[in-house]
Amino acid sequence: MLDYPPQLICCCRIHFKSVMKTTLFLSSLLTACATCVAQADDVVQNGVYEVTKKGTTETIEGNLTANFVRIDINTNSSLIVKGDTVINSNIDCPKGSDGQYDSNYLAAGSKLETNSLAVNFDTAHDYAAGLTLRGTVKTDSFIINATEKRKNEKGYLNEVNLLTGGRIESLGASKGTVEIGENVQFNIGGPSIPNFGSISNMNTVINGGALKVTGYSAMDGITLNSGTATVVDSKNTVDLGEISINGGVFSLDEALISSDITVNSGVLNILGDCQTGDLILNGGTINFGENAVTLDAAGLASTVTTVTTGAMTLNSGTIYVADNYVIDLGGEDLTLREEVNIVMSVDSLDDVEGITLFKAAGKVEGLDKLSVTLVDSTGAEKEMAASYSSDGSVVTTTTVPEPTTATLSLLALAALAARRRRK
Repeated sequence: MLDYPPQLICCCRIHFKSVMKTTLFLSSLLTACATCVAQADDVVQNGVYEVTKKGTTETIEGNLTANFVRIDINTNSSLIVKGDTVINSNIDCPKGSDGQYDSNYLAAGSKLETNSLAVNFDTAHDYAAGLTLRGTVKTDSFIINATEKRKNEKGYLNEVNLLTGGRIESLGASKGTVEIGENVQFNIGGPSIPNFGSISNMNTVINGGALKVTGYSAMDGITLNSGTATVVDSKNTVDLGEISINGGVFSLDEALISSDITVNSGVLNILGDCQTGDLILNGGTINFGENAVTLDAAGLASTVTTVTTGAMTLNSGTIYVADNYVIDLGGEDLTLREEVNIVMSVDSLDDVEGITLFKAAGKVEGLDKLSVTLVDSTGAEKEMAASYSSDGSVVTTTTVPEPTTATLSLLALAALAARRRRK
């Protein structure tokens, strides 16, 4: 064993400690680089904010206001904003490989967490194409607004697309809100599984804008106050949460949904073969059949179409039914609590003896409150009396005689009785 001087041993110990400190410092520096914290004023350059490094989690202390936010160059990147985020979309966007960026973008695998997210399409340029979400947004309030409707050859400019891997969910445990404001088109899902999008623990409120749900998608509640909502091409049954219609127009077109629908006012259009959960009419109008409310020859349905619902409760309002429609309650109950009128459009009032309106109802309650009116393409009307089978399983209508016809029938009976008395 070699004997080293004490001074050398001491010097080696000092050098070893120095090396260890340097190593620990470099290690902590690398860790810090993976989770960057910045002040909001320091991160936005010329109105643009981008997360560009793979696997990076960037945290902003305070509010973030930018004209353009892009988290798509690498996946598994996250942006955490401790305050609120505002995107004044498509204003002075930087140039991309095609001359301009097409859209603000959140890529698959990436995340944005913020207390609230507001997207303003105020002065969008003609090349812009809105906001595309393929990653996850966590927020308690997501508001989208536009000052005017704008289109170009690519389609709607003030457009938000929630596509493959796209997900919006609440930041906390309580239910959040996605608000679709004036002049905005919000698209979720697509006709195939790769286009699946979802909104979780968030109620989607439409205040003047347009919602389009296509095929494969999932939502957690829809409230339509004004504007439009359309559900189309659902090849498999989808759950959209509770649907409440307080105004505007809500349309189901070849749609299969398990959701319950409450119509308080406004219009519910059921076009083509559809399926819904329980259906409650408190007011407003339900149209069964495309353009049935127009009551003209061009708008009349010519093929038998079946609409399957859960339990149906008709409290008030009007239902328009196109010719050859059958409303299948799927074994559930039909309850009428107040006066409800069903207007059925037919090609002609000639030879109309009976029409099946409701099929396979478990039972019918309050049928005396139901009035049925047939209207042909000329606007002529014929009153129908509603009846149902002894087990309440089928509701049909029968023709009510015209007043003149009924009077003549009574006179004929009276004359016959008098003649018998004379004999």
